[in-house]
Amino acid sequence: MLRLLAICCLLLVSTWGCSTDLHGLSHLTSAAQHTERVVVPYAGAWQYHYGDSPRDAKGQLLYAVPHAALAAWPSTEQPFVPPGRGEEEVLWLRTTLQGPPLVDPTLFLQSVNQSFQAFLDGQLIAEVGSMQGRAARRFTGEPRTYLPLDPHYQGRVLALRIFSPHRYIGVFGEILLGSRASILAYQVQHGATAFVLGLLVIGIGLLTLLLFALRSSESVYLFYGVFTLSTGLHFLGRSSLHEIIYSDPSLWGVMVVLSLPLVSSSMSAFMWKTLGPGPGGVLPKLALVYLLYFVGAVLLTVSGVLNLWQVLYPLQLLMLVGIAILMATLLQYARRGDTVGRILSVGFGLCASAAVFDILAAMGIIGGSHHIISHYGVAALVVALGVVLVRRFTLIAVMTDRAARLEQEAQLQAQRLAEQSNLLAAAGMMAKGDLISQISVPTGSELAPLALALDSMRQDLLQKVNELELRNLAVRQLNEELRRQIEQRSRRLMETVAQGLSPAAEKPAHIAPGKRLGDHYHVLGTIGSGAMGTVFEVERTTDHRRFAAKVLTEARKKTALLRFAREAQILCRLDHPNLISIVDIDVTKDGVVFLVMELVRGAVLKQFRDRFGQLPFALTVLRQMTAGLATIHRSGIVHRDAPQPNPA
Repeated sequence: MLRLLAICCLLLVSTWGCSTDLHGLSHLTSAAQHTERVVVPYAGAWQYHYGDSPRDAKGQLLYAVPHAALAAWPSTEQPFVPPGRGEEEVLWLRTTLQGPPLVDPTLFLQSVNQSFQAFLDGQLIAEVGSMQGRAARRFTGEPRTYLPLDPHYQGRVLALRIFSPHRYIGVFGEILLGSRASILAYQVQHGATAFVLGLLVIGIGLLTLLLFALRSSESVYLFYGVFTLSTGLHFLGRSSLHEIIYSDPSLWGVMVVLSLPLVSSSMSAFMWKTLGPGPGGVLPKLALVYLLYFVGAVLLTVSGVLNLWQVLYPLQLLMLVGIAILMATLLQYARRGDTVGRILSVGFGLCASAAVFDILAAMGIIGGSHHIISHYGVAALVVALGVVLVRRFTLIAVMTDRAARLEQEAQLQAQRLAEQSNLLAAAGMMAKGDLISQISVPTGSELAPLALALDSMRQDLLQKVNELELRNLAVRQLNEELRRQIEQRSRRLMETVAQGLSPAAEKPAHIAPGKRLGDHYHVLGTIGSGAMGTVFEVERTTDHRRFAAKVLTEARKKTALLRFAREAQILCRLDHPNLISIVDIDVTKDGVVFLVMELVRGAVLKQFRDRFGQLPFALTVLRQMTAGLATIHRSGIVHRDAPQPNPA
């Protein structure tokens, strides 16, 4: 049981770490691709109007027509329950679309409460749920909506006609703008944590219920199993990836809402069985209240008396009260020195903080991020309850099995030491780099889980080493492609100059710090100058990386242009740690020819004149110089830097 809890904790931590950057390779894309695939929060202004739209003679909704001026349309920064609703059940929202150029532009709505129609310049582009009749009053869930836009969407008018019979109306949560593929990737990135946590917690719940089936006298297993199972289902319902399992927004919405009283009831019952009934028997009473609320909510929603959203608001209030009661009870046990009370007070404190924030945000009492964070707190509570359960299980096991373990300890000691020695030796070999030898112990050994974990770690390390080699290969291929493109551009420049079509202007542009160089570089300062040009320190505007840009000062001379292009063509063929690598070659609109290279910060050799007589220093410098020159010579290149003519 202890090993199971440790593995669960490791999975929780690794899940959080792996989901923080699913796009770690985004820096490998070009600036143009990044612009076309960016996902940004929609920043356009919204206008709203309560009450349904009049229709023209053809039955068309006039409010869907762009810039309809039939009624007042106040502005709002938050299109979720804007002020002035009264008793209205229809809300119109409209915005003049704005944003960057995109491939397959799409507007993502996290949740629209509840039925709605979307119009783009008066044309219906999406519809969810029914807008009238009894069907419109049924619960539709929280479908995540992707509104397809025209490639030239800027300046077009999007209108939303929303119907909601309950207290929530409008667009809740994130409104994102981007390509459909990028938004889907964004959803995967931000929904993976809750999704994986949900699956993991469901697995823990099923395993605990299996333990209860084997030891039905221990009711704590039942309550912990129900708690983790309902918690996992709630996580899946809140995740943006639950459609992978089953695509039914209403079903997932029902699961999200009705799992909450089960979570609260089973958690209260678990604390009752581990701590006691609490002051005045508050814990079993609270568990019963939540259970009765669950039964009543199911009956009222199934019979159609209430919409499921009408059940949520009282439940949120009840949960806030229950959180306060449970926290006060746990703190009272913790002050008495009860170990279980201290463990649960820490775990429940983390859970309560995140849950209260999410509840208040969902009720509209506080603003802020629409990302659900309660699953992190609940995960901490799952671990805390698991620690208590493991502690209870351990104490019982110790009391019942101590005598038998003492009798067997002497016989198994030698075998255990031998197996431990083998595992340590195997671990030592793995630490030295041996990832091929399999790690195992005899079947039935107590160290089999540890051996399995070590072997799994070995396989994982081996897989990661292979993946790293593949990534390095991909990076090398990308660098080769970059060198090939630079060589092609250099060759074209040489051909252009050879044909007498010089790209230089009659009067070269003045390049100085503070000015731009080309489309993507900002000049920061001057590094130095030579026979052919001046070297500036520049910053690339797309990613703020700094480089050295060599600007040709004699761009109107054909020989200088040819030598400059030839230099770029040579540099792109060279790849060595002791040689400067080339990044780009281009010509500005003003005809300035420049070469962008790696920026290396350091000191010049003459600053170490006092060490010129030291043999180790000289050998170190010469070794690096000759290594770079050897690479140049192997490429059939001879370095010639002609001295500048004497002005006299």
